[in-house]
Amino acid sequence: MNRLLIIITFLSSFSALGQDSLSLKKAIEIGLQKNFDIQLTQKNVAINQIMNSWGEAGSLPQININVGQNNSISDQRNNPISFAPYLFQSSDVSGNLALNWTIFNGFGIQANKNKLEQLQIQSENTATLAIENTIHGIILSYYQAKMQKEQLNLIFNLIQLSKEKYDQQVLKSNLGVG
Repeated sequence: MNRLLIIITFLSSFSALGQDSLSLKKAIEIGLQKNFDIQLTQKNVAINQIMNSWGEAGSLPQININVGQNNSISDQRNNPISFAPYLFQSSDVSGNLALNWTIFNGFGIQANKNKLEQLQIQSENTATLAIENTIHGIILSYYQAKMQKEQLNLIFNLIQLSKEKYDQQVLKSNLGVG
């Protein structure tokens, strides 16, 4: 019994010295900063804010520019079959410019814009939900750890009381009273 008490006291003194107390506010701050789910949902919110534009919905004109160049060299100087024993070089440059502008597509542009707005709202709500769930989990874990610490203190107190009661019984037994 005494050995167990000494071991528990010895181990608890190391754990008490090695740890700093953590407030609930600080635990929530750390949890919100380090949570990857929150970081991911915040990136999705930023992406959906950028995507929620009239250009993505199809209202603005689209301009496509293509430029290409082809070069070829044909060396016929060492070819005995060729009628023209020369070095031929050719270059070709081509360009293309296209402008597409949808004037009316049966209110599809407005439907696309509404869809993009709904996606932005959905991503914002998902981010809020992720933050709330993280805070909820941190608070539960924090108070569960506090409760377990109190239970550990209670067990230490019970061990101390049991030791005192045992010492009293040993003393009574030695005196011949009990």
